[in-house]
Amino acid sequence: MDPKLADRFLALALPKGATRDHPYIWPVRDDAAVAALAMPPLLVSIATLDSLRDRQVEYCNLMRRAGKHVEVALSPGVDHMFYLMHGVAEPEPAGEDIAARVAELIDTIGGFVGRHHGCVARL
Repeated sequence: MDPKLADRFLALALPKGATRDHPYIWPVRDDAAVAALAMPPLLVSIATLDSLRDRQVEYCNLMRRAGKHVEVALSPGVDHMFYLMHGVAEPEPAGEDIAARVAELIDTIGGFVGRHHGCVARL
């Protein structure tokens, strides 16, 4: 996602004058507060071309430092919310690559749910 576009969305979603550290989008204040929370395992989807990628990695690292189980679904060569854009924003053959990344993400989510929550959805 273009950083300027991300800033525009944030301006619409957050109270006037709020920053990216506002609790609406960054609910974590410190490692001790996170460590005290009972949480199930987390799966974080990160697209390698996403301008928010570094922030997502920071979130994963913070959760791990607090003792939380975090798995990352890394999707190479795609941008923020790529799974919603297949067939909308990208002409073929780039759309085929996006479709492959979407399929990989769905498989990863299914495996994660099966490993950690005792059920597996089959498509």
